[in-house]
Amino acid sequence: MIQLQVLRYLFVGAVSALTQFIVLTVLLKIFAFSLNLTVTAAYVASVLVHFSGNKNFTFKKTAEASMSKGFRYLGVALLNYIITLGVVWFFVEC
Repeated sequence: MIQLQVLRYLFVGAVSALTQFIVLTVLLKIFAFSLNLTVTAAYVASVLVHFSGNKNFTFKKTAEASMSKGFRYLGVALLNYIITLGVVWFFVEC
């Protein structure tokens, strides 16, 4: 059971990363959106895919069981988003 769960977790992570890459590429290269808007949209899409994929596919949790964890997840995601914007600013704008 644990091995299957690990494989599912890795799969969801890969799909999340692919989602972020595709959204970044489409918005930046095709629609020429600003970098900050593109990074934000790609990050939100990736977080939604990651959270829902792990909740429903990897761990198969119900809404009641994951509500409090969802808020903690969003807190960590917000912190990670701020760090992501800082890294993008540092490597692109500096």
